[in-house]
Order: sequence, then C-alpha cells, then structure tokens
Amino acid sequence: MALEKKKITAKKRTVAEINEKIRKGDVQVLTAEEMKKLGFDTGVSTTPITPIMLGEAPLAQEFSHELFEEGVFAMAIGYPTVPQGKARIRVMISAAHERDDLGKGLDAFAKVGKKLGVIQ
Repeated sequence: MALEKKKITAKKRTVAEINEKIRKGDVQVLTAEEMKKLGFDTGVSTTPITPIMLGEAPLAQEFSHELFEEGVFAMAIGYPTVPQGKARIRVMISAAHERDDLGKGLDAFAKVGKKLGVIQ
C-alpha cells in the first residue's frame, strides 16, 4: 500500500501560542513543523533529528554559542561533516526532556534566531 503524500503548509505561530499548546499537551515541540512555524529552514530529514539549516559554519557556530548562553546545548555541524554551505544545528528530542525543557528550548531558538537575523 503506497502512502499518499500531502503538502503541509505551516501557519506561523508566536512562541506564546506554541507554549500554550505545550502546556495543553497537544503538540510535539521542537519538531520540524514547529520550527518551520517560527520561520526556520528545517531542510529534509527522515530521522528523529531535525536540522536547523544555517548555511555557513561561522553562523552555525555563533548560533550554537548563543544557544549555550541561553541554557541550550546544541552543536554546530559544518564541513567536512556536511557539505560546505550546508552548516546546521541538529535538534533531537529525547524521553529525558520535560515539557518545560521543550518550551525553554523553543524560546531560546526563537530568541537567538531573531538576534542573529535567521528568522524575523
């Protein structure tokens, strides 16, 4: 049986709207869908890892550093691990994350993304 492909269009949401849904427990947070709604390019992934595509390695390194300053550990991945110009931050949720952790992570990504001009 073939799976039908559906085009998904994500309505942009504010961090507050997403955090409210987290509190209600009716969304998976920090997934490609939620990151897209904030305006991030999540590339293409068929694994539990959601890439946040940033392009150049210096930007990915700065993004990683800024996230760390916000209390979120996320390594920058650049060349030669990925092709030049395809640097990224990789996000993966684990069973150890609490709902509050996910909300804080989402807030940190939004704050850093805006600060560095990755999202509006």
